Amino acid sequence: MSSGLAKPTKEDILELMKYLKTIAAALPDDKREAFMKSGARISLEYIINNLEGKKGLLRELTEKKPSFKTAQSGGIDGARLAGTLSYLGSLSGSLADRELVSVLNLKVQDIMLQIQAGGNHG
Repeated sequence: MSSGLAKPTKEDILELMKYLKTIAAALPDDKREAFMKSGARISLEYIINNLEGKKGLLRELTEKKPSFKTAQSGGIDGARLAGTLSYLGSLSGSLADRELVSVLNLKVQDIMLQIQAGGNHG
């Protein structure tokens, strides 16, 4: 069964995501603060930036601090991954959005704790 609706364009989706961001900004203070510190906010920002053709957060951060050394060939072990995550955590300090920095740091800490415990992230 066809609904007769046109498939949304990239621009339609972008406008919807921007509208959702506007709605989130109008939430009551406690709800807005919770959203701004959530993974959902990161996902929304990622979608908007991707649809706008902006460079990713990692690229933006490494351009601000280009001292990151690429990993040598070979497998990735927990120590190397933890080092990379620690480096990414330090980069996040150069972002102006303190709430985003807080969310990113919490995610990095969670993954590092899982690595130390020998668990898998997923």
